[in-house]
Amino acid sequence: MSPSARRGPTRRQCLRTLAAASGLLQSGCLLDVDDETPGLAGSIPGLYVLFFFWGQRGSELYLRAIRIREEERERRKAEAEKARKAREELEDKYPEFFQPPYDPLDPAMSPVGGVAAGSASGPAPGGSSSLRAPAQTVDAERAYYLLDTLGDDQVDGRVYAFRIQGEQISLRGQVGLRPTDSSLPSIGLRHIALSPDGAQLVVSQSGAPSQWIFIDALSLAISGRIPAPEGEIARRALFSPDGRSVYLIGGTNSSLRPPATLHIADAASRSLIGQVELPSTVSFDDVAATPDGGLLLGAGGLYLHSIDVRTGSYGGRLLVSRPASDPAGPRSGNFQRLVLDPGGGLVYTAGLQYQADNHYAIGVHDVRSLDVVGEIPVAARPEVGRPLLEMSPSGRTLAYAPQLGAAVQLFDVRTGVEIASVPLDADFRLTELGPV
Repeated sequence: MSPSARRGPTRRQCLRTLAAASGLLQSGCLLDVDDETPGLAGSIPGLYVLFFFWGQRGSELYLRAIRIREEERERRKAEAEKARKAREELEDKYPEFFQPPYDPLDPAMSPVGGVAAGSASGPAPGGSSSLRAPAQTVDAERAYYLLDTLGDDQVDGRVYAFRIQGEQISLRGQVGLRPTDSSLPSIGLRHIALSPDGAQLVVSQSGAPSQWIFIDALSLAISGRIPAPEGEIARRALFSPDGRSVYLIGGTNSSLRPPATLHIADAASRSLIGQVELPSTVSFDDVAATPDGGLLLGAGGLYLHSIDVRTGSYGGRLLVSRPASDPAGPRSGNFQRLVLDPGGGLVYTAGLQYQADNHYAIGVHDVRSLDVVGEIPVAARPEVGRPLLEMSPSGRTLAYAPQLGAAVQLFDVRTGVEIASVPLDADFRLTELGPV
C-alpha cells in the first residue's frame, strides 16, 4: 500500500464522496470532529469524518447524529455567550486596553483619508501603482490579517484579510504564497509584519526560496520580493515607526540560535539599502524599535541586545542571569518577547525566573542601559512555547500569557498589580496577543 493510501481520505475526497452518496440516495451525515466526540477524535484530525448507513438502522443513527450535533451547537452557543459577557465586563472596567488598533481600511482613523493616500510604501516596482479602492467605498470597522504557516497538501501558505463590522466577521480576500515549483519541500512561512500606515505587509519565508515577500494590504497583491542573501534564512521583519524602512532579520541556520543578521530595506522601493554588522553570538527571537526609530532592541535567549540604527552599530547586550552567590539571589532569563512603553523609556520582557522561590516575572528594563529596574510577578509559568506579551495603546495595561496556560493576566503598568485574569481552556494554544 502506498503512503498516500495509508493517510486516508482528504477533505476534498470526503466531500466528493458525500455528493456521490447523495446521488445514490444513501443516508449520510457530515460531522465536525473535536476532542469531545468519543471515538472520533484523531480519526482525521482537523478535517471531517463521513459515515454512510442503509435501512432503518441507518436512519436511527442519522437522527441521533443530528440530535448530538444540535446539542453541541447549543453548548457552543452558551459558551460563546458566556465569553461575550465576560469580555463586556472587562471592556467596561478597563476600556483603555480594548481600544481598536489602527485600521488601514477605516478612513476616519487616517489623517489623509485612509490608505488611498499618504502611503509610505510607494508605487509597486515597474511604475505600476497597487490597486486601491476609493476611501469612501470602504465601510469596514477593522481589518485583521492571518498568516497560514502550514503549507501542506491540504492548506497552502496564504495570507488572509478579514473585515470586522460589529459582530460580523467576513473574509475580504487572500493571497497564496506557495511557490509554483511543486518539487520544493516547504515554504516555511514564519512571520507577518504590518506597516504603520496599514498599507503594506511583509511575510518572512524561511523555506526555499527564502525571501521577504511584500504585499499590498488592501489589494492583497504581491508588490515585491527581497531574496535572503546566500546562506541566510529570512526569519522576521519590522517596520520603522515612520514606515520608511523595514528591518529584515535573518539567520544562518534554521533554528533561532545565533548568529543573526540585520538588513535594512527601503519600504518604497522594496530593496536593500544597508546592513548592520552583528557579533556572531547575537540571536533574535523578538525585536522592537523605539518611537523615534533610533534604537532597535532585540530579545534572544539569555540576552537583551541594543542596535543603534542611525549609526548602524551594535550597541551591546545585557546578560540578566545572576549566579547563586549573588547577594540579590540567583536569577536567569530566557527572553523571547518584549514590548516598549509608548514613551520609549522602558522595555518589558517575558522570561525572568528567580530560582530562590522559582517564580517567574515580567522584567522592566531601562531602554538605554537595558538594566532591570523592576519586575512584575506572573502566576502562569511558561511550560511550553514562548510566553506572550502585549501592551495596551494607552500604555497603562500589560497583558501576559503562556502559549499553553490557564489564563491571560492583565496588569496595571504603574503599580504592577494584577487587575484581571481571563480564564482559558487548558488545551487552547495561543499564538499571539493584541489589543482588539
